[in-house]
Amino acid sequence: MQQTSKKSNSYGRFLIPVKKFRQGYIELPREFVHIVDSKLEKDPLDFRDQEGRKYYFDLYPQRLLLGGLGEWYRNHNPNVEDSIIIEPLNLEERTFIISLEQERGGKSTEGLYIGKEYNMVGGRKYELSNNFFLPITDLLTHVFICGVTGSGKTVLGKAIIEEAALKEIPAIIIDLKGDLTSLILTFKSFDPGNFEPWVEGKDKNEKRKKAKLEATKHHERLLSFGLNEEYLEKFNNKIHFKIFTPRSRKGIPLAFASPLSSPEDAIKLSKEEREEFNNLVASLTNAFIDRLYPGVKRSRIENERNYLYELVHYAWLHEVNLDGKNGMLQLLRLAEDPPFREIGGLPVEEYINAENRKRRLLNKISTQISGPEEMWFEGEPLNMKLFNLEGSNGKTQLSIINVTELEHFEDRSFVVAQVAYKIYEWMRKLGGTSTPRVIFYIDEIGSGGGKQAFYPSFPYESASKWGINYLIRQGRSQGVCCLLATQNPGDIDYKGLSNCGTWIVGKLGTDRDRKKVMEGMAIWGSDAERVRNNLTNADTGDFVIKDIHGNVKYIKERWLLGYHRVLTLNEVANFIKEKGGEAPETEAEESKDAPPLEEALRLYDPKLYNLYVEACSFCESKPEACLNTTRKILEGLCERIAISVLSEKELREFKKSLFSDKLDYLKNKGVFKTRKLTASIDFLKKWGDIASHYQEGEEFTAEESKVALKNLENVLRWYVREFK
Repeated sequence: MQQTSKKSNSYGRFLIPVKKFRQGYIELPREFVHIVDSKLEKDPLDFRDQEGRKYYFDLYPQRLLLGGLGEWYRNHNPNVEDSIIIEPLNLEERTFIISLEQERGGKSTEGLYIGKEYNMVGGRKYELSNNFFLPITDLLTHVFICGVTGSGKTVLGKAIIEEAALKEIPAIIIDLKGDLTSLILTFKSFDPGNFEPWVEGKDKNEKRKKAKLEATKHHERLLSFGLNEEYLEKFNNKIHFKIFTPRSRKGIPLAFASPLSSPEDAIKLSKEEREEFNNLVASLTNAFIDRLYPGVKRSRIENERNYLYELVHYAWLHEVNLDGKNGMLQLLRLAEDPPFREIGGLPVEEYINAENRKRRLLNKISTQISGPEEMWFEGEPLNMKLFNLEGSNGKTQLSIINVTELEHFEDRSFVVAQVAYKIYEWMRKLGGTSTPRVIFYIDEIGSGGGKQAFYPSFPYESASKWGINYLIRQGRSQGVCCLLATQNPGDIDYKGLSNCGTWIVGKLGTDRDRKKVMEGMAIWGSDAERVRNNLTNADTGDFVIKDIHGNVKYIKERWLLGYHRVLTLNEVANFIKEKGGEAPETEAEESKDAPPLEEALRLYDPKLYNLYVEACSFCESKPEACLNTTRKILEGLCERIAISVLSEKELREFKKSLFSDKLDYLKNKGVFKTRKLTASIDFLKKWGDIASHYQEGEEFTAEESKVALKNLENVLRWYVREFK
């Protein structure tokens, strides 16, 4: 370290090793005393630090000392290897800047930068200039965050996700309220125009003013943590988002089509790890039963649960495929005619037929493949490839599964359980690792509390708990990191969370919660009183951290790169549409970047996809059947389009019309906007009518059905582009 001044401007810049600090004084280079040119024995000087705080230090020119630095030292807590930097700000006004060499060199790139560290002197906090970094390897032992509403726990969780993504660690995020989805609101600049769509105001002028204020605040808060536009640009260039929406098409539709599917190595697992195999069957069965009988006490449906367990157990061992709708039909057949005679020593009929239990169970299973429940089968089937954990084009993917429009706790719990199962199934095939592979983040594992918690304490159970337990207990060695948070610490299972190595706790509202958290953190001795005081009096954004080694730190969380707010799914849909841009209304060929027609249909409309595949299969062998099927597809399209474009009154009128009149109704509404599209619609209408009145002896050629399919493809491409 240099012990003399290093010139960097007309006045000079002086680096003084921290080791020159003694009991509130530092030794000064003679050059500094010369530029001050003081004749006094003791001369007070005005100093400012990087945060703008003022200090008055005493210069002793004859002794080459600067005194009174105790408060500054406590606030900044420099390391012995650091250097103190002193720079004249205005010599005429006798003002100077004091900072640390580590500050001027930029923030460290080691670990995850999640805030600034406090120094605790008794019960009093002194904010430090030191940035706080959560070691990346600490993610492997999982992180638990808790604090009351308004404590900043969601912001802290999002900051960890942002920083981990910059370190190329992908995340699978369960969003229950819409505030995690706003991770996507990371703008390329601080232009107020970026904020305007996301602020509220009674008119455009008011929104513009609020947007300007929000942009300025966002910029200033990020700068206060050393984060500038360059850092923001780095994040935007390295991160890719995907928003998945079960039972909704407002994001990427996500299908949970295999709630009881077996792992690929089920038979091998049953032979080598029998207990693990049985636990998996039980866990998936419990999750499925909870959906069939929402809100019903488990003791009242114990027979149904055990009966279903035996059926699934049999299916896995005998390679009976329970995937998708066909799997549900197969399960119905097994439940109707079970492949075994006894359960627990009782005849099956006696065990399950009493009180009409079996009939009710069959009815409930059948509802899973009919009516509104069919929506669970629509979209991209849940699999780990969707989450692109390896990254692509140099970008890390953050996958957000938004369940805000799932009304029932059992449905949300089912989603958590299924996602956890897929992660577990994926990680079992991997070798061990000492670095994180993926973060699984749930912001509210306490949810509604009691039996409606995702990770409830005894005596309650939920479908999601088993999945979270698997990942907490076994994820570490496979690089699967859990990031779990709650505002209801009294409603969760602390015994299970004892496997979380890092606890981050903000303000807690009740003595009961504080007591449980203190027990869970296992803090004692001199730290206990300071931690307890922090849990009672912490400001928003203040947290105490206990790491896996037992070290206790106090931090102020950093500001987020993204604009933090709650997003509705309608806002998400509009955001995605604007980001992706709308397809032009031309008669040009399909975009090269668009997915193939079959893939797009399979993703967005499985029913039409199945009919389309059926029509193609009939093209050569049964032309009349092909034409008839094209008519069915066109009828289905009309119904779907009408729901999207017509008012309720118009829709009622539309539904009373004949098929040909429905087409004309939509044409008159200007739905079919190009000549090519209108021509294809007219062609299909004509040939569909002919085929629907097919008479014995009439002949249709394969050529006619090929032309019909070509026109149908024009319409289907337009449909997928415009309405999906």
